Amino acid sequence: MQISKEKINSLFRRMCDDNEAFTAFYEAMERPMFAVAYRILQSREEAEDVVHDSFLKLYKKETTERVSQGYSYALSTVRNEALQRLRKSKREFPCGEVRAATLLNPVKSVIEDALRELTQEERVIVTLRVNAELGYREIGKVVGLSAATVFRRYMKAISKIRKELET
Repeated sequence: MQISKEKINSLFRRMCDDNEAFTAFYEAMERPMFAVAYRILQSREEAEDVVHDSFLKLYKKETTERVSQGYSYALSTVRNEALQRLRKSKREFPCGEVRAATLLNPVKSVIEDALRELTQEERVIVTLRVNAELGYREIGKVVGLSAATVFRRYMKAISKIRKELET
C-alpha cells in the first residue's frame, strides 16, 4: 500500500506520541530508507543496521517537533548515517560477497555492476529517483543540491549506466 508523502509527514510529526503513527511511519519508510542505505553501503546487514539506527535518531521528540518534511528528513538521515558508517570503515566499496541470487540472475548482476561504476552521489540520486520515487526538488532537499543540478547529475548517471550496459 502506497502512502502519500503528506500522510508520511503527518505520521512523522505524531510518531513520538502515537505508537500506531510510529508503526505506520516505519512501515512506509523502511523500504525507501533501506534502498538508500544499501546503495551506499552495498551490504544488506550494514544497510539494515543503518536504517534501524536512523529510526532511533528520528524517534526523538525534539526532532519531530522541528521538522515539517518527515519524508525527506528521514531519507537525509539514513543517507548521512550510511555515509558516516562508510567513512568510519574507511572503505570505498565493501568486500563483494557473491550472492546466490546474483548468480541466478545475471541481469541483476549486470545492473549492480553498472551502479557500482557510478560515484557515491550518483548512486544516491538514482536510488532516490528510482526506488524512493522522489522528484528532483525532493532529492535536492535530501542531498543539498538544486533541482536543476540533481536533474543534470541524474541524467549523467543514467547515461553512464546505459554506456556500461552496452559494453
